[in-house]
Amino acid sequence: MVVDRGRRRRLTRRAASPSSDFATGFQTVGTSGGRLGPIGIAIDHRGRVFVTDQADGWLYRFDGPGSASSATRLGSAPLGGRPAGMAFDANDNLYVVRYQPKDVLQVDPNTGAVLRTVVRNLQCPFGLAPDPISGDLFLTEPRCNSNVMRIVNVASPSPVVVPFANGFQGPDGITAAPDGTLYVVEAGAGRLVQVAGTASGSRVRRRRSRL
Repeated sequence: MVVDRGRRRRLTRRAASPSSDFATGFQTVGTSGGRLGPIGIAIDHRGRVFVTDQADGWLYRFDGPGSASSATRLGSAPLGGRPAGMAFDANDNLYVVRYQPKDVLQVDPNTGAVLRTVVRNLQCPFGLAPDPISGDLFLTEPRCNSNVMRIVNVASPSPVVVPFANGFQGPDGITAAPDGTLYVVEAGAGRLVQVAGTASGSRVRRRRSRL
């Protein structure tokens, strides 16, 4: 127990949560911008864990603890293009960002087959999150775009990419709560931002937390 004398209260130290390796053996490669390796992660409603590896371009699926190998690779070939963020929608449709081709793919989570290119001609896509309210997707482009982007009508033949919220400094990691509230990591500012979702009718940022 620690005493915070300035505020005259007692703070209880909690034991750290136990951790252990779940999957090992991923490829990594050095580049001028640093090392590349496993980066994107998503879990479907069956509890299967999916990981993208930027070093070898493969999509991996783990039904339990294991290693990154031919047994856990999905598909007959790598997705390639430095796959990054991933997201499952409410119907367990899997979407994957590819950084180099600047697109978002829909991928069969059982076979790894690419079903379609959802959108292309993006700028520097990276983070991806589903909107549980509308079924749309949210996208971040931390190196080149201060906006959080929204991919509207994802299931249609011609989805549209539009700005959703602006004024960020390197929006990177992104996720959505069940009520549609977005949480965005601002890499440049070192903080976590809460954003009102589509259900609120407002796109104004609501809260910032320093990291």
